[in-house]
Amino acid sequence: MDHQGGAAPGQARTPAEFVALLRRMKEASGLTYRQLELRAAERGDLLPRSTVAGALSRSALPKAELVEALVRACEGEERVGAWLAARDRVASGEVTPPPSSALARVLDSVPVTSAPASTSTSASASASASALSRKRPRALTLAAGVIAVVALAAVGASALNGSDEPHDPSPSDSAEAVSVPSGVVRVQPLRATGLCLTDGRDRKGRYGSHIAVFRPCGEAVPPTTELEPLGGGVYRVRWEHPEHGPGCLVAPTKGAVKGFLEPWDDCKAAARLWVERRGEAYVLRLADGRCVGVNGSAVAGVEAVLGWCGGADTQRFLIRRGARG
Repeated sequence: MDHQGGAAPGQARTPAEFVALLRRMKEASGLTYRQLELRAAERGDLLPRSTVAGALSRSALPKAELVEALVRACEGEERVGAWLAARDRVASGEVTPPPSSALARVLDSVPVTSAPASTSTSASASASASALSRKRPRALTLAAGVIAVVALAAVGASALNGSDEPHDPSPSDSAEAVSVPSGVVRVQPLRATGLCLTDGRDRKGRYGSHIAVFRPCGEAVPPTTELEPLGGGVYRVRWEHPEHGPGCLVAPTKGAVKGFLEPWDDCKAAARLWVERRGEAYVLRLADGRCVGVNGSAVAGVEAVLGWCGGADTQRFLIRRGARG
């Protein structure tokens, strides 16, 4: 038995049992989804209530980042290790003894939670889906073969997995929508301020189109980078290049560059990013619950990737005034 009086996470044998125990933990905490979201934000975590409700209504194993943030909000930091160890064991398929009668009662009694209804409109999502079917900017596109599709998918595999996660269609209500410097800016990883967002190629060199990467700031212009306000704390990343002209960063939903950011000359297709303050840094968040991050170690040429928001430093950036070079 755990300190809350329910079954310990180590008793779970399957993803469904693990999720049932998470639901039991949430119910025992007495906290609403809204309260969980606010408490997580106080600890520097991002825990959108509709994402949590969606995860707890399914039998699939939630991402480790979500489990960590949820346990921290419900039971405290000291319980995170036990829950993550149990999750890892279940994910590996390791079998444990049958559950105790107490666990069986928990599994039978805890109701499946329904995700709260979204109040956000789907108009912008539909528009983006339509726009993504358009041709990429001719100036930035070269031929890409089947090998490139496989290779680039492998580059960001660890950062991009999580397609089974529920989507949160609205920005976090607990996050503060903030204004950012106008004009040309430098977007720099919090833990690698010598790097700036710019264009480049994947490090495997097997995809023909430019994508968003981080390079030494002295080499990052052109193009110039601007965060163009769209209203309501929403921005799009706009690039201006002396050869290729203006363009905006798009978040492709399929193909070799899914999970990466690609410059297109059609800014109507641009990714809509909520810019949220996290201490001294900023988070760039999509409406589906993913955040812009750094694909692994912050080295020159590292790709910008989209992954589920989890409060990691790799998803936090400084935004400072820049120069046109």
